[in-house]
Amino acid sequence: PDRHCMGIWKFLILWWLLILGLSIWGRHHLPSYKTKDQYTPSFDAEQAEGHLKHLCGTIGTHPSGTPKGEEAMNYVHQTILEILSQKSPNIHSVVEFQNGSGFCNYSIFYHIAFDNVTNLMVRLSKDNLTKPHRKLIMVSSHYDSAVQSPGASDDGIAVVSLLEILRLFTSDDSLWKDAQHDLLLMWSGAEELGLLGSHLFTQRHPWASEIIGFVNLEASGASDREYLFQTSDYGMTKLYADHAPFPSGTVIGQDLFNLQLVMGNTDFVNYLKRSPHGLDWAFVHNGYVYHTYRDRLDQISIDSIFHMGQNAATLAMHLLKTPASEFQKPEFQGIRSLFFDVMGRWMIHMDMDTASALGYSLSLISVLDWIRTHQSRQSLTWAMASLLCTVLSWAASISLSVGFSFVLHAISPFGNRSWFSHHWMIILLYVPLGILGNLGIHSFFGKMEKSYKLSAEKVWKNIYSGEFLFQLVLLLAGSYYKIGASYIFFIWVLCLFTSNYVQSFSSTSNFQLYFILNVSLAMFLVTDLSYAVLLLYIPMMGKVPTGMTHAMIAGISTLFFVNLTFSPILALSRLYPARNFWKFLLGTVGACVVMATIFNLKIFPYTESTPQRVNVQHIFYVKENGQYFKENRLSFVPIGTPLSKEEYFSENSAKFQWKTDKRNHAFPTAMRPNIFGAFFSEMSHVNQDEIQLESVKARAPISVLTVHDGRILNLKFRMPTGAISVDIKASTDKLNSTKGVGMTVDGHYFSIDSLRWPNQNWITFIHGGSPSGKFLGNAHEISLHDPEKVLPMDFQLEMVTCYPYSTPQLEHLAKTLPNWIAPHFAIEIVNTFSIEWNRTKKDTGIDPI
Repeated sequence: PDRHCMGIWKFLILWWLLILGLSIWGRHHLPSYKTKDQYTPSFDAEQAEGHLKHLCGTIGTHPSGTPKGEEAMNYVHQTILEILSQKSPNIHSVVEFQNGSGFCNYSIFYHIAFDNVTNLMVRLSKDNLTKPHRKLIMVSSHYDSAVQSPGASDDGIAVVSLLEILRLFTSDDSLWKDAQHDLLLMWSGAEELGLLGSHLFTQRHPWASEIIGFVNLEASGASDREYLFQTSDYGMTKLYADHAPFPSGTVIGQDLFNLQLVMGNTDFVNYLKRSPHGLDWAFVHNGYVYHTYRDRLDQISIDSIFHMGQNAATLAMHLLKTPASEFQKPEFQGIRSLFFDVMGRWMIHMDMDTASALGYSLSLISVLDWIRTHQSRQSLTWAMASLLCTVLSWAASISLSVGFSFVLHAISPFGNRSWFSHHWMIILLYVPLGILGNLGIHSFFGKMEKSYKLSAEKVWKNIYSGEFLFQLVLLLAGSYYKIGASYIFFIWVLCLFTSNYVQSFSSTSNFQLYFILNVSLAMFLVTDLSYAVLLLYIPMMGKVPTGMTHAMIAGISTLFFVNLTFSPILALSRLYPARNFWKFLLGTVGACVVMATIFNLKIFPYTESTPQRVNVQHIFYVKENGQYFKENRLSFVPIGTPLSKEEYFSENSAKFQWKTDKRNHAFPTAMRPNIFGAFFSEMSHVNQDEIQLESVKARAPISVLTVHDGRILNLKFRMPTGAISVDIKASTDKLNSTKGVGMTVDGHYFSIDSLRWPNQNWITFIHGGSPSGKFLGNAHEISLHDPEKVLPMDFQLEMVTCYPYSTPQLEHLAKTLPNWIAPHFAIEIVNTFSIEWNRTKKDTGIDPI
């Protein structure tokens, strides 16, 4: 009866809301710092908070290479000395600075040269430090902050946690009982400029070869709990899950890093090159403050400090007691791990080989059981049709919602981004239409089943077959490729298989009860995971350069988790086609569509708590004699959908001329050549003495080494930090274009100097294009692969140096910007010069001008 069907849907909705509430409570409920006496070691979060107030409150913003950066490092050093002055006489220690230069070659287009990077470290031992063959357990943080950020979470909490860990392990001899190794506490430098301190340590310091295991503490958000998101092997994952008092994390974080869907990286990647055993933790909640001026003390909970510090201290103690022979076991030999926490309280873990074996075993057993109940040709035909129904329901769900998202993006003055600062908008935008698309396909299929007069039991078998086979295919693919996130499909297959098996030996009138009870576990785990992932990904969308891209990512990821959570439940609409429920659903969807449209047109997407990131640079152009041009500009680069000029600038800043030129521009905090739309404003009457050019030359000495196949130009740049080689690739299709367009260059050269105060940090990158706009001669007759032809060619290179500092003009502009903008300031000095070469049959050398 219709009333009975409506009752079932009400129960399912209330049941899921209870699951969601439990998940939200678990994710945000932290252990109190007042419970420290229940744990060994007993981490004192109040002590650590005191250090954090001085580091990020009194000192404030402290990027590497600035006076404040130097002050922060000196404060950490002085605190270390004070702690060691009160240490136990049975604990041996050595404090060491490492200062040096180096070169990082992350890829052919990403080169970093650095100078005078400084690391600070303390080595502790219960034995004499001169004893040979001692291995190290390292716990690492970085003491520098991002530009314009106080760095309270990134990486202030980790810095002060290490100070408190130092106090614990130098004052309590009992923590060293059965210790097999020494403890190294690392405060690396210039992490925000390209992981430079960790690179210097792993390449140059002798202690790097002695590290047997490490933990890297990081942040991409603030507050709440820290998450394990990268691990080297299953052995380290098991140690964390077994010994950390508050284990939290999911292998999906590691999957996202492996797929390069997370923007950025940590010192973990450098440490892993020297020690194969490591863990990477980070705060991920409230990622809006990450690398902004709002990463300050008022965003930090003392319970969050306790959560990270207690986990790190406890795990360090157990790692010290782990024999070196333990690290030689198979689970430590690069075997990937599957892990996920339940409400931040318990962690389920296993190695991926075992997980894959279990996936294959469950697949085999469940398929055999499915065959047992689907032996007729008719049942097999309906099963395949139901599988198609499930696939189409997912496709319709995602297509309908994402299509609506495209429409809103086109008509809204802000783009489809109101949900960025109002999370509940995600529900209005994607969930109702997604559920409607899914139910629409199932409703159509249910009418087809009704037209064939199928019994309720046969309809149930069809529902089970479609959902089971769909999840089974995903499980087999995940098991084959050893994707950690495939545990979600494993849970669904297990729940569906169990409900079908129990139902087949019980009264057919109770099959819906067995089904709901069994799938509740899967619904809970997937809901909990979905909430945790969206907490990470919604703020991260603030760093995506184009508005439509982030709207599409948000829509697809949201609908993926919605369908993953509800698809088997929504399929029950074929059994319970309540007319009143459909009226309620259509009314709800219609109301949500109208509200979503109105809100996207009216609600501003940014607030002070959820700001838009903007890159603001004062650009100076240099002549070949080293003097400035009179003209210089302010570059204003909004990240994401750009708004109108009136939204950004008040009447006080009206003297800046607004332009919409675009430029292939480098974003200093990202340290890679991103293509962002840039808005330029021109300025005049600039004091020419504001910038010093001691490290910048008007003309970089360049020698051309080789030309490979006429398409790759290998240049050698002689910089103050040494000679660097880089390949610059020309676009062949444009070279041979009948329109005769000029050469394009997609190679970039980066050079960073992280100098200790009073010197400055600077970033240099080079990009180029043809200044003349076309090649000499007839484009139809030019062929790079014809050695008989002489190909004269010239193009222009631009050398740009970025300093993370402000000028009076930048400061003036900052005062006029609204509070929903999080600006990154930098000074940019642009240097241009040309290169010309000829390629002949006999002479493949190149003489630059």
